[in-house]
Amino acid sequence: MTGTILGDPLVSYFPLLVVFTGVVVFAIRTEGKILVLAKEIESLWRQRAADQESAKLSREETHDMLKQISAKLDRLTERMIK
Repeated sequence: MTGTILGDPLVSYFPLLVVFTGVVVFAIRTEGKILVLAKEIESLWRQRAADQESAKLSREETHDMLKQISAKLDRLTERMIK
């Protein structure tokens, strides 16, 4: 059988072309997923920093309230002792 000039190479290299195309598509999709996940990770880091700052402020407020309560208790005990 005689084939055409384009037909024979295309048929003989068809499996290789399919595999190469599949690898390229897979690589592009993987890169897209990596970029999306990188953005999500950055967002989580920013959220973590905000959460840590909020927790720090909350601890400071609690500490200040406890200091006020302690000072009031000290004054009350001083009054009771006198």
